[in-house]
Amino acid sequence: MLYWYVRRFYRLGSLIPRHFFAQQDEVLGEFCIAEDRDPETRRTARVATLKPHPHLPGSMPPPLFDATVVHAGGSAWTVNGFERAYSDSVTLLTCYQSWYMRPVAPREVLELEERFRRELHSRLPASARPSPDDAG
Repeated sequence: MLYWYVRRFYRLGSLIPRHFFAQQDEVLGEFCIAEDRDPETRRTARVATLKPHPHLPGSMPPPLFDATVVHAGGSAWTVNGFERAYSDSVTLLTCYQSWYMRPVAPREVLELEERFRRELHSRLPASARPSPDDAG
């Protein structure tokens, strides 16, 4: 599985200023783009979704409908589409959105796993915690 860090370029259809974009928290998830039935338009559409990382769940952005990869190179991808805001199963707003995506580096994967392991160990009673001499 390849996980991605994602930032959104737009908020409610308006471009986020560059300095706010740079300060935005990245969301970590597994990227998937597939054809799916769009109930709103009653047709098949490419839908991009981000599934949360099992060790670092977060608030995932809504799916992108009519998703298109517009840039895939270097160390980043850009995916464009339309996201919808719902309330009581009624579409309130459909906005253009663009995701800036960068893959998680192998070093970051190791850091995430180590952080998760430390958090698990900290929840154990002191008598059940592994000693520092135990590797792994």
